[in-house]
Amino acid sequence: MDSSRFDTLTRSLTTSRRGTLGALLGGALELLLAGRFGEPALVDCKKVNQNCDRSSDCCDGAKCQGGKCKCKGGHDNCDGKCFKLDSEEKHCGNCDIACAASEACCSGVCTDLTDDEDNCGACAAPCATGETCCNAGCTDLENDHDNCGACGARCELFATCEEGTCHGNLELQCLDPALTPCGDECVDLQSDRQHCGGCDRGCEPGTRCCDGACVDVSANADHCGACGQSCAVGARCCDGICTEVESNRDNCGRCGRVCDNTSICTEGTCISCPPGRIVCDNVCCFP
Repeated sequence: MDSSRFDTLTRSLTTSRRGTLGALLGGALELLLAGRFGEPALVDCKKVNQNCDRSSDCCDGAKCQGGKCKCKGGHDNCDGKCFKLDSEEKHCGNCDIACAASEACCSGVCTDLTDDEDNCGACAAPCATGETCCNAGCTDLENDHDNCGACGARCELFATCEEGTCHGNLELQCLDPALTPCGDECVDLQSDRQHCGGCDRGCEPGTRCCDGACVDVSANADHCGACGQSCAVGARCCDGICTEVESNRDNCGRCGRVCDNTSICTEGTCISCPPGRIVCDNVCCFP
């Protein structure tokens, strides 16, 4: 191959690669713009009255007719694009009317589906005779516990809605005989800290309800550390732990009484060791 043919082939390959790269970059840019601005990939669709070869050339809602893009049946022209004005939230009933974020376009009218009795929860979903649309649901205000007489007018937990009015406060019946009704709940008066021994008898912070009484479990020998956990005879409850105090140098005779480094605990009393002796495991010994 002579040098002139080689140079021609090299230029041809280079041009081809540049053209391919350019096409790829152009396509990527088109897709990027489409994703950025929420437009379809086909950004150059034909608007109404623009020339076309086929219906796919036209924007949504339009078709190619007689070489021009025309709105399909049931669609109206809004600035060159076609919309169904009876259901399009951005062009509801008129090209220039946009519904609020909480509204839907029903038959060309912006409608709040939460309280419209003809469009309750959805367009063309009417409530039955005698019902009212409350929070997107049809209900009878005469006997609805949560909407008694008016939307959002809720009766108390054990009251009933009759003829649109809340009546009575039925007595709570507890299925478990060990529980007692207190207000709107069934509680165990033997262990409930908010209702200890009786309704609304709350225990102080740091105490527990044991056998219907508020107890400090850090110092109670019958409930030491927990309800029902009792200490042996002669032991004390010290910081929630059953402790023998007759010979305990850290709790000698009672909780918190500490014998010094020269004393032993005997029969609950701190006794000093004779001179020259030291304390060895709660006995006086020679050093």
